[in-house]
Amino acid sequence: MLSISVIIPTRNEKNNIKKLLSQIMPYGYEVIVVDDSDDNTPEIARKSGANVIKGRGLGLAQAVLDGIDATDSDFIIVMDSDLQHPSSLLPQIVANLKRHDLVVVTKHTKEAMSELSWWRKLQSNLAVWAAHMIVPAPVSDPMTGYFGIRRKCLEGIPRGEYTLTDSEGLSTKMIGLEGIGFKIGLELFAKAKWVSHVELPMSFARREAGVSKGTRQSLQKHLKRLYQNSLNYVVELPKGSEEYHAFYEGTETQKEWKQAIALLLKTITEDLKPQRILDVGCGSSPNLNYMFSRDGKVGIDVNEKALEYMKGHSDAEFRYGSVMEIPFPDNSFDIVTCIEVLEHLYPKDIDKALMELVRVLKPNGHLILATPNYASRKWRIVENAQKLLQSGAWTSDHHTKFTHELLTGFCNKYGLREIRYDGVMHNMDMLITYKR
Repeated sequence: MLSISVIIPTRNEKNNIKKLLSQIMPYGYEVIVVDDSDDNTPEIARKSGANVIKGRGLGLAQAVLDGIDATDSDFIIVMDSDLQHPSSLLPQIVANLKRHDLVVVTKHTKEAMSELSWWRKLQSNLAVWAAHMIVPAPVSDPMTGYFGIRRKCLEGIPRGEYTLTDSEGLSTKMIGLEGIGFKIGLELFAKAKWVSHVELPMSFARREAGVSKGTRQSLQKHLKRLYQNSLNYVVELPKGSEEYHAFYEGTETQKEWKQAIALLLKTITEDLKPQRILDVGCGSSPNLNYMFSRDGKVGIDVNEKALEYMKGHSDAEFRYGSVMEIPFPDNSFDIVTCIEVLEHLYPKDIDKALMELVRVLKPNGHLILATPNYASRKWRIVENAQKLLQSGAWTSDHHTKFTHELLTGFCNKYGLREIRYDGVMHNMDMLITYKR
């Protein structure tokens, strides 16, 4: 079972901490309070069931890092103690962390921002603008103090200054996590090894008691230091996670294309209500997470790193296997999907691949195939531009150039009848459902 810790940095919050913990403790999560108070905040927190750690007086950001170091939980959630962060969102954060590496709770929604005075709104927008200029973390509210992150994303990130030496012996001075100032989120968003994120909106609650610890001077100092230590920092994503990252964090075209296919698969599988689904050549695409089945989903691929990554980001089962040799008995699945795979095979291998796909498909089952549509002039222009502008482009290994007619002709040979055609991205891609 996945473990969850909520980290709350505090300083003189005796009038807020009891109420906050009374809201959080019923969820059953570990709560770590890192305290730098002069009042009796830590005593109240202990009596309320929290694990209290004495802070080092180095500010909120360092307090959060100390809290992270004090737990080995799989999921870490950071929130403020002033009751401005709604604890009712905690279950949603946990649910989303099962699919994403980072969950950001943002007040930058139209409804939430309307509750602020014009001065607070201006300050907030300027801070976000400055943060995006310094560290282009692709989140709408990089200054938030309310977020959840997977522990694995923080592993291996150096603390403080260190030297990075490349293969040619050249050394570069780098700065890892420092925990400076009163905001840790922006630094983590920029340096943690997260692949995908999701944002949850929140209404901006007013502080009920106490005073804010952040000042304009501390914000300026924080942003200046982040600028200094972010210039040379490069985050390497986990091997095998590339498709997952492109699905959620890629270019707008990539996201629109991939997510359109996933939503079509969701609609089709919800209509057909299959017992079991097999996705052949799944890679690290989250398509299986969108599909509906009554009795299990399985993905196979030859990329073992991608399979390992998906095991931590999906409830589906993942196994090693290829479209040329599917590791399941005949008639095993109600739906078999093979998305953007067949075009990578040479024409001489298409028949064998289709025979395998049909072999594991139950009678009256459905085969769903997706490939680029080479009858589309728009697609041919896109592919040629990709090859021209990017050396070694992924389109370079498209060996079979399918049209609707060509793909359906192959499928008809094996007793497959087309029952649905969906054009994707102005018909540059085609998703076709066949029935056995």
